[in-house]
Amino acid sequence: MTIVNVIPALIYSRFSSITLKDIVFNNLIISAGLLYGESKYLINNIKLKNIKSNSKAIFDFYYNNVIINNIDIDNISCVGDKDDTSFILFNSGEDIKSLSIDHAKITNNISNGPFIKVIGDNNEFTLKNMEIKNNELYGSIIVNESKKSNITIMNANFENNINNNKFECGNLQFNNNITISVTNSNFINNQCKNNGGAICLTNIIDMKVELISNQFYKNKAINGGAFYLESDINNNEKNIITIKNNIFKENIAENFGGAVYSNFKNFYISNSLNNTITDNEAGIMGGGVYFHQYINKKIFNLENIQIENNTVNSYINNYTSKPSYIKLNTTLNIDNDNIINITTGDRFPLNFTLFDNFDNIIEDITKYYSSITLKVTLDEDNSNEDDTILYYLKGNIGSFVKGKSKKLHYINNKTYQ
Repeated sequence: MTIVNVIPALIYSRFSSITLKDIVFNNLIISAGLLYGESKYLINNIKLKNIKSNSKAIFDFYYNNVIINNIDIDNISCVGDKDDTSFILFNSGEDIKSLSIDHAKITNNISNGPFIKVIGDNNEFTLKNMEIKNNELYGSIIVNESKKSNITIMNANFENNINNNKFECGNLQFNNNITISVTNSNFINNQCKNNGGAICLTNIIDMKVELISNQFYKNKAINGGAFYLESDINNNEKNIITIKNNIFKENIAENFGGAVYSNFKNFYISNSLNNTITDNEAGIMGGGVYFHQYINKKIFNLENIQIENNTVNSYINNYTSKPSYIKLNTTLNIDNDNIINITTGDRFPLNFTLFDNFDNIIEDITKYYSSITLKVTLDEDNSNEDDTILYYLKGNIGSFVKGKSKKLHYINNKTYQ
């Protein structure tokens, strides 16, 4: 059946209370959605299969509470404008409203945008007892762009889903000011052509995150094979993550953070217990976990986390950050006057090591940081305008190989400090 109309095929209603139950929608081609309006919805025991729509949303909800129980969504094609088409669009508006979905099966669908999109100033978003499997989208399965949102995900299974949009992170993407709890859920073999194979938290202003009793297996992304976190806003260590009883295993990042990637200035783990990060891979650095920003080790630690056998190009690299500091390893023979004497033609080798924020040597197997160069110069002590500087340095510029740099060959016999 083909339905061509500029208004929704089923309901266009404002300021009503609507109940839909025990309905099957099958074999439809529609140019608009099915539901639209500023009404309160209770949807129970609904099946939708083999539906194609070029609308902005098949279910388009505005400014009211929506409860969905027992829904089966299979083989839906949302082929509207790129990045601007969804199965569900929920706009809470200015006041606090809620979208609750319980016992849902979402399988074998395609979309030119996110499948479920949540926007508005302030809302509550709940997913419970979900099976979301075999969906291939040009966007995330779920995007929440609300200014402030309280999110609960419980007993959900996300498996074999693909986000093909290279400009949108995560199969689940959450933004701005969020309180989110993800518990007893599985994320298996999901892929993202951007960052965050399973979950992406981006453009974060404030957050409180709980990850409890979840499994992340074989997810894949550019950075953060399973979990990606990003924000450049400094907000005084108010951002709290509680992680307990989670497993990150066999996730892959093409570049950084096989399991987890963090680009966050203030990252505070308030409670960590019985977590496992093993057998994950990254192409450049951080086989298990990678931190792009400086991490205060007093507020972040890896205690109570089993983190092992994570690799970069088959080399063990469990966790790391970007390069943090350089250390001189050579013992200098300095006299009581704090003077080093160098004789003309002498070799004066200096050994330097490049470290990350966790005091680990930056091995850099892939030579990603090969452009980091070190230049050593000499400043003459007690020089004056009449004194001619007659020294020449050779080998005083170099780069790091596996975190180490060896220098130098000096010529001259002046005295330096």
